[in-house]
Amino acid sequence: MNSLLSKSGKIKHITLILVSVFAGMLFCCAYTSPLFPYYNNSDSAIFMLIGKGMAEGKLCYVDLFDHKGPILFFIQALGWKIGGRTGIWLLECIAMLVSVAAIEKICRELKAKSFIPLAASAAVLFAVFCHGNLSEDYSLPFVYISLYFAIKYFVSGNEKHPASYAFFYGIAFGTIAFIRINNALIICALILCIAIDLIVKKQYGSLFANLLAGLAGIALVALPVCLYFYLHGALYEMLYASFLYNLIYAGESTHAGILNAKLPFYVMLYAPIVFSIAVFIVKRRSMTKPLFLTMLTSAALSLLMLVYANIYEHYFTNAIPMFTVAVALAVPSADLRSAFKKRKDTLAAVLGVIVIVYIGFAAYRAAAPIYKGYLTDISYERYSQMNESAQIIPEEDRSSVIGYDIPPEWYMDCDIVPCYKYYILQRWWTTPVTDVYGDFLNYLSTEHPAWVITRKQMTDEGVAEILENDYILQESNDYACFYKYIGD
Repeated sequence: MNSLLSKSGKIKHITLILVSVFAGMLFCCAYTSPLFPYYNNSDSAIFMLIGKGMAEGKLCYVDLFDHKGPILFFIQALGWKIGGRTGIWLLECIAMLVSVAAIEKICRELKAKSFIPLAASAAVLFAVFCHGNLSEDYSLPFVYISLYFAIKYFVSGNEKHPASYAFFYGIAFGTIAFIRINNALIICALILCIAIDLIVKKQYGSLFANLLAGLAGIALVALPVCLYFYLHGALYEMLYASFLYNLIYAGESTHAGILNAKLPFYVMLYAPIVFSIAVFIVKRRSMTKPLFLTMLTSAALSLLMLVYANIYEHYFTNAIPMFTVAVALAVPSADLRSAFKKRKDTLAAVLGVIVIVYIGFAAYRAAAPIYKGYLTDISYERYSQMNESAQIIPEEDRSSVIGYDIPPEWYMDCDIVPCYKYYILQRWWTTPVTDVYGDFLNYLSTEHPAWVITRKQMTDEGVAEILENDYILQESNDYACFYKYIGD
């Protein structure tokens, strides 16, 4: 009878998790959710566009440029093959489910109930991940699983660290490196702390075995990716865009964003990671010393990365795993009410405030696509105008369309994959190494794509001169102008 009750309880638990994840992703992951078919914006639109192009035979970096890693675009292409935007959304849901499963295992190792850590982490995630389909979403499962293995090792008190764990760290690091390498910071911190722990314990044989296993894990990911681009003659292009370009980009980042004028907003964004550091310090006696130092180091490095970088809300997604662990330590039981009643349990009170604020922020975030997609026609209006205007382009010309400094979502609205790799942000992508803007002007003036799309108010003199000499305005709407090539 007990086994039947246990089985029934597990089924209910799994059902609750599935319903919660899919419902949350339906409303909060608006960039790919089937509930919001016309809500395409931001970086997500770039990733989906490249994935769509790859699904149609184009090669990222050669035919379509961006500076994220290729695995992110492979995921997007797979999603398109499965079922377009909805296919990508399903892959996001799978990634979320893997993260949830890892969180539950982490809580089990820490002897904590998983409900509050899951709920608190979800509130923060849905507030900062900016409607989803960004690089951080697909990195989280690898970070959470790595965190689980590290915590399990430190909790066990074993002298030797299992090489199989290190093998997974390698796979995780390699995968995230080919998504967006910054997202692997926590994994790097875990590896560093584990290596130091093994050195302190003089487990040099285990350290060497783990090193080999980790390198093997990285190779398992890196070699097929590099071989794919080598065989397509694009290895340098992939490495430059995924790593070298980002070094230049990082060098031009706005540092110390916490001092920005929007200080109250940033206080909210930094609150979870600061709370995490405070919990690790306060609860240090409930952890082994190596576990405490590892968690504190990982959280501190996460905070430093967030301070010394461009301030985009979705970057804070990378710190959520440390917040999850901190919540599990701060409120190990599922009874938050009783925790509030304890006079000295300040951590529970602070956590309550953070969660309430983030639930409000997440609700505000989720309301935007509902307002634009259902209460008004804002999302559909743009899609409708762009899609209708694009009908002027004949089928035989649709493979020869390029835009200048237009939002990537316009391509999605028009159901067009651009014909040149520098299809947006031509000036912003220009660096001292790569003259993207100059290359774009040269492409327009020598290759003469059949159609050029610009913003309604386009003031660039170089592009305007080419359009005036070689193109004629054929169509315009409230957003864009469509020019047809008339030369030759």
